[in-house]
Amino acid sequence: MGQFLRDVAAVLVAAGILAAVVAGALVFCALWLRRIWRRKRVELTLRLNELALAAVASGARWLWTRSLPDRRWRTLQRARRDLARSSARAEHAVRQVRDANASLGDLESLTRRLRHAALDVDRSLRIAQRSAGNELVDELLRHAHELTRAANGIQRAAAASLAGLHRESTDELVGHVRLEEQALLVGTAR
Repeated sequence: MGQFLRDVAAVLVAAGILAAVVAGALVFCALWLRRIWRRKRVELTLRLNELALAAVASGARWLWTRSLPDRRWRTLQRARRDLARSSARAEHAVRQVRDANASLGDLESLTRRLRHAALDVDRSLRIAQRSAGNELVDELLRHAHELTRAANGIQRAAAASLAGLHRESTDELVGHVRLEEQALLVGTAR
């Protein structure tokens, strides 16, 4: 039994020594990898900073070489924006009148025609801003302004239709209230 215990102790001592050597090797490898990682991280950071600075410099050069939008471009963009807004407002006004069951007349078909015309003029303005001559651009701008005025007219007509509907219902309600008020006053006086 004594020999067995000595053999077990020797194996345990050998395993302890082996574990200490392996642990030392792992610590050494971890420290070595950490040192390499720090060095590579600094190199990578410097390289990324160089790339970022190069991108900023090339972007600044690109931006510096771009020409500023001219007056014609701004005018075309404003006309397109005004046309889109006014046609959307006209469509919204017609929807509100339809939802209120007020008389629309021909406003719905006029709004559909306006939408198609506005899309065509907008498409032409987008194309014209790059390549067209001044006469064509002036004509397209005139069309855009006329369509904007037409859309505003549709919106005003829809508002007038709603006002007429409210006027009728308001006058009718006020008349009924006055009649009821007079009836109650006559009834309480007796």
